[in-house]
Amino acid sequence: MKVSGLGVSSTLMRQISKTHSQMTQLQTQITSGKVAESYGELGSDRTLALSMRREMSSIASYKNNINQANSRIKIMSSAVEAMREHAVSARSKMMLGGFDVVADGQTLAQAEA
Repeated sequence: MKVSGLGVSSTLMRQISKTHSQMTQLQTQITSGKVAESYGELGSDRTLALSMRREMSSIASYKNNINQANSRIKIMSSAVEAMREHAVSARSKMMLGGFDVVADGQTLAQAEA
């Protein structure tokens, strides 16, 4: 049985066209960084991709919550430090003059307040 030249040529053209199409698709993937344009094109990997997207969203949410908590902790820490400084200052002022009247019938702490 002899194969016609036209049949071989047609088969080769289909193969070339298919290879060209695959090459174009791969070039698009390389330039865009995307494997597929839709989840349907991912085939069996679409459930993994959706699951990973959900996980990434959860991680981003956790990260945001942690950053907010850190900001609040810094603010609370500075407030507590300021309260400590005021307490130390008040204590030292009370220790200095005691209840001795210094001027205008006031104690040293009252005169400085």
